[in-house]
Amino acid sequence: MQNTIILHQSRRLFSLLLVFLLLGSAAVFPVSAANDPVSITTAEEFLAIADAPDGDYVLASDLDFAGIEYVPFPFSGTLNGDGHLLLNLTVDSPAEETGITYDGNDIEYETVFGGLFSVLTEAEIHDLTLVNPRVVIDTEENCFIGSLAGAMENSVIRDVQVINGYISLTQTAYNSGTAGLVGFGSGSFQDCGFEGTLIFADTNREENCESFLGGICATGMVDVTGCTVTLDAYASVCGYAHSGGLVGMFYDPEWLYTGTYTENTVSGRILFYEYNPTDRRAYCEAFVGEELGSVELSDNTDTDYHSEETDETDGILLPETHAPAEYTAEVISPTCTECGYTEYTCTADGCGYTYRDDYTLPAHVPGEAEIVLEATETEEGLAHIFCSICGEFLSRETLPVHVRGDWMMVEAPSFESEGTMCLYCAECGMVMETQTVAALAYVESCTIDSEEITLRYRKSGKLTAEISPEYAAIPTVSWSSSDPSVVTVDENGVLTPVGRGTATVTCTSDDGAAEDTCTVTVKFAWWQWIIWTILFGFLWY
Repeated sequence: MQNTIILHQSRRLFSLLLVFLLLGSAAVFPVSAANDPVSITTAEEFLAIADAPDGDYVLASDLDFAGIEYVPFPFSGTLNGDGHLLLNLTVDSPAEETGITYDGNDIEYETVFGGLFSVLTEAEIHDLTLVNPRVVIDTEENCFIGSLAGAMENSVIRDVQVINGYISLTQTAYNSGTAGLVGFGSGSFQDCGFEGTLIFADTNREENCESFLGGICATGMVDVTGCTVTLDAYASVCGYAHSGGLVGMFYDPEWLYTGTYTENTVSGRILFYEYNPTDRRAYCEAFVGEELGSVELSDNTDTDYHSEETDETDGILLPETHAPAEYTAEVISPTCTECGYTEYTCTADGCGYTYRDDYTLPAHVPGEAEIVLEATETEEGLAHIFCSICGEFLSRETLPVHVRGDWMMVEAPSFESEGTMCLYCAECGMVMETQTVAALAYVESCTIDSEEITLRYRKSGKLTAEISPEYAAIPTVSWSSSDPSVVTVDENGVLTPVGRGTATVTCTSDDGAAEDTCTVTVKFAWWQWIIWTILFGFLWY
């Protein structure tokens, strides 16, 4: 596959014609129904776009690329983000494809590209939000990088937002750039946004490089309309610096096309140095760093934007104020509409540097199912699930038919109040029937079978008691004797005479509601009298 992109650099140093020879894979992406875009629901399916880069795609869910090794690939189709999020993209190396660049002396330069895509060719991407993209590349090659793509040709980017982007290029070559969305090329950006950090670091102090940095595009012949940029940018340039809040350089070699920059807002800062002892030409502006072509700027807003050029040209400018240190980590939980993340704060005294990473997708908290249609023993039911925080409808749930389970006592009855029993569904646990349990009944009467009884000394007897009503809650009794030296009684009403005399045996219901008594008289038989009186039985009998 062959694509051509005309890229325009500073006419003072370069007059470039960039020809990209991009080699595509022969693999085929699954084909959707005619005229219908292919639905993407997982990160793995997104990676498969590389097999059919000229297709029509739509995101059907948010995608999290955390932990996925990602290599950029070219794209020439359409991608509808449909309002979804793409989280935690990490790109640490450019694409395998290279482009051949030529300067005004016909010297060739191999160029590599990095981002979500390597090169966009007559592509259209819209309604997509990249959260926490981290494109961090260290290379000795000429390289352009951006959150969305390294380069583009005649492509349309519409309503693509980047939140907490971190785009960093360290290089030793001659022609390179860092951008919030796309490194360089031709096309248009409409209603897009970038919020995050841009870093360009040139570590080759022996030869001049041409550096480009822009909140939307590093360099090219592009239109930018209705975009918002919030920058924290750092450019360490050994050569020629072209930096802008929107575009580092606009260049049309023919001066035939007019680039339009309308109703854009830029805030933040660009901190830079240009180390170039013999031929200094530093550019750093709020909207377009250098205009080499016809540019129309209108209704753009500079909101607390400022450029800072430092005299310190040693080392690399970074957001960190010192060498790596230890960090504390505070986890911020997601809400229904906002991503969660971890905020890292440097622990070094006087530093205060913080950054965010490890984003998590917004998450609703399902509430209890709200029954719309009750299930029966023959028909399924229906319930709706809503977020317990924001009330958004989440899903519907089919309720299975009920299966009769066991009756269970829910509230035990007392002597003062009724109780409740419920029949539960054996499948879902729902209450199918409810019954009232009568309050507990006290014993109304406790009647001993004899009012009085005479027993012979040492001749046992037995009393029984009848409880009424039979359904009394506590249908048991206790026995007692008024004089255990005459007669004792056990828990079964068995009487044991132990001495002459009369005692009262009492039967009391265990709920304390009723009692009855029996008079027990213990006497000697004639032969017991003989033992007692003649044989001195009172001593041993």
